[in-house]
Amino acid sequence: DHRDLHSFPTRRSSDLFNKMCMFHTPAEIRAELERLLPTIRKGKYLPAMDHQTPPGTPLENYRAYVALMKEYGAQACADCKK
Repeated sequence: DHRDLHSFPTRRSSDLFNKMCMFHTPAEIRAELERLLPTIRKGKYLPAMDHQTPPGTPLENYRAYVALMKEYGAQACADCKK
């Protein structure tokens, strides 16, 4: 599986985020980022949509995604300094 970062210890990836959750609720977007938090903490996740934000994504969900990425990025950086 191309998403198996354990097999490629130096690999960084932006294609881990399931962007289809962008059509759901901010809580589901948060849950997806919670799933990625261990990878974010290791510095293995490049925060980006792999190709583009899915067409038709509600603007409020995109704004929630951006706010959550800032929150989780700050949290991961703070965790790294411990």
